Amino acid sequence: MPLDKSRFRIWLSNWSIVARVLAAPVIMLVTLALLSFVGWQTLKTQRTMVAASYEELQPILTHANNVPQELSRIEAHLYKLSAWGQIGVQGSELETTIRTINQSLDTVKRDIDALEAARLDGVDDLRSAYLDYRKNTNNAMQLILRNATLGAVATRGGHAVYTQASEAARRISDVARARVKQRTAVTIDAAERLARDFISASAIAGLLAIVISLAAARTIVNPIRELVHAIRALLAGDLSVKVPFVDRTDEFGRIGQSVKALQDVLIENRAAADQHEVKQAELEYIATHDALTGVANRKAFDTFMNAALAEPEPAAGALVYILLDLDGFKPVNDTYGHDAGDAVLKRLAKRLESRARPGDLVARIGGDEF
Repeated sequence: MPLDKSRFRIWLSNWSIVARVLAAPVIMLVTLALLSFVGWQTLKTQRTMVAASYEELQPILTHANNVPQELSRIEAHLYKLSAWGQIGVQGSELETTIRTINQSLDTVKRDIDALEAARLDGVDDLRSAYLDYRKNTNNAMQLILRNATLGAVATRGGHAVYTQASEAARRISDVARARVKQRTAVTIDAAERLARDFISASAIAGLLAIVISLAAARTIVNPIRELVHAIRALLAGDLSVKVPFVDRTDEFGRIGQSVKALQDVLIENRAAADQHEVKQAELEYIATHDALTGVANRKAFDTFMNAALAEPEPAAGALVYILLDLDGFKPVNDTYGHDAGDAVLKRLAKRLESRARPGDLVARIGGDEF
């Protein structure tokens, strides 16, 4: 339970980072859902448009194609009826043929009415030709029933009327096919426009998702880059670098605070090291210099001489050693005090150092001996 609470507190403190990181996949999922919905609607609309166009135009095309077929059927039955009359055929077959012709004439009339309702061009010409043909067909059937020879003549004479009606029917069929072709082209254009709109929307949504993903990546990458830069600067010895995000309360803030604490420790360690070096230098100075006069002491003199004598050949060809001893120094201390004597020693040490050349060493090796 405490672990779960800790995780919840960490998540809550980093809610802004979590929100930015989750924004990209959430928006991508929403975008995919929207694109799927739009794509489904696009396909549904295209299917509806195609179906509506088919349902509207298919009956018109059927009626237009049916007219010349029915006229051809009527003409065939009419010639058959004429032939039966010549050979004296009677009875049910004759009645069936006449009934079939009348039914075909009625069918053509219904087809023409449907084409007129569809407002096709040329229907008036077709209706006029049909009425002439129907009138001629009825007259021919009456003559056939009365006199087979006159009926056959009337049938052959009505061929021009049939040809006119048939040509009008073919023109109507051409007009209907042209309308179907035009309407199909309009439907295809609309479907292609919907497809282009869908592709454009997909591209825009994809770019938006990419931009949001890059922004979310920068939310994490940029702070990490700045923190890494600060850590590298500290490792390189630049303790004055500014540590970012120390005022934030999220995970980057905690990392920044840790780096700042490391910086403080490094600064303290450097200060301690500097103090140690100063102390070490002071100790070395005390160990190698005379406390009163400030020149080298006996230990430093011995070290210097040992190093000089250890060389194979002195640089100047010879090593000069001068020992100075002050005569009558004790009465000074006795008469004027030790402070006056110390002042004499200090003054002498300074004069000797002022006369020394580079590489020479002035050292106090005894009370009044230099």
